[in-house]
Amino acid sequence: MANTNTINNPRQLPSESILDRFDKQTYLGQEYMVFIPNETIPSTSTEVPLCLLANPPYSTKALFNRWRKGSCTTPGKLVIFRFYINPTVTSNGTLVTPPPLNMRPACGNTAIATAYTQPTVSALGIPMGMLATNAYWTDASERLAIIDPGNSMLVTVETNTTSPVDFVTELGWYEL
Repeated sequence: MANTNTINNPRQLPSESILDRFDKQTYLGQEYMVFIPNETIPSTSTEVPLCLLANPPYSTKALFNRWRKGSCTTPGKLVIFRFYINPTVTSNGTLVTPPPLNMRPACGNTAIATAYTQPTVSALGIPMGMLATNAYWTDASERLAIIDPGNSMLVTVETNTTSPVDFVTELGWYEL
């Protein structure tokens, strides 16, 4: 019987994967991460778009987003990170520099995905998760999100304090 699945490509087969130490399936693609260091959010009780991770429509690979992390670096403060799939984007924002890092340093491949800070959106998209962190504590999620070509993930940040808050965040994914 022919495979009628049009979303997956031949590299996304269980026979092309391994189990990691947590008995999770790890695909044998290139793993990338983007680190957004030392950002400051002013006091606000609304979500501020922080980062857009986009898989271009011309891509032939899916992004297997396997980790999302956030840390607050201001004593006595709280930061809430929210994640959305397929926001309505009016401006991508500023390209993240340095670009996504290949977690296999000996491999020279560059990421297909692009990451931007301070995107402008008119609609947040479909909620897919939230992390909350207070001073010097990291919250993380390893729930798998698969971002197919032409799709994207938005990260927003919010604080409920009356003064600016510093934080860092990381996103990691396989491209396969």
